[in-house]
Amino acid sequence: MNLVSENGTQFADQHIQRWLKELNVTQTFTSVAHPQGNGEVERANRTIVGGIKKSLTYGTEAMIRAEVGVPSPRVTLPKDNNAERRFDLMLLEERRELAAIREQNYKRQLQKYYNIKVKICEFNAGDYVLRNNEASRAHAQGKLAPSWEGPYQIREVLGKGAYTLMQLDGSPIPRTWNVAQLRRCYM
Repeated sequence: MNLVSENGTQFADQHIQRWLKELNVTQTFTSVAHPQGNGEVERANRTIVGGIKKSLTYGTEAMIRAEVGVPSPRVTLPKDNNAERRFDLMLLEERRELAAIREQNYKRQLQKYYNIKVKICEFNAGDYVLRNNEASRAHAQGKLAPSWEGPYQIREVLGKGAYTLMQLDGSPIPRTWNVAQLRRCYM
């Protein structure tokens, strides 16, 4: 199983890392300040939360306070919960397929939107680059703060515009960086 999360410190904590290792779950971080990756995570979280809301309290829908005080037909009509659960289980595979289709459609739309504005820029291992200060927040931000920091060297090309960086002395820089946050440095 693979868990995709943003680069928040709460996800990179040692306790979380140890817990995920015990569960045999690999963790992948989205690139820093890369909204396309973060949007995927947010969309997945929205789907999960929606599923949880629907199946609150063992599969029955959650009631709002007004329905507790003034019963609505949904609450007062007798329902066989076991029969509903069996019916839901029969439709489970179909719901999974529909969710997979919706996910693929969403990803295709996102990719189409993103590819319209993308400028193809690729780096090779060993290339010198500058890193966007807004994404890394290495220096204080403000009007007179530098927009780019570095130079750094490309340590590894991960594919699809993701790179790992290293200092000029060879020490690695944590996290992956997207091509949108990098600029070629001519040295």
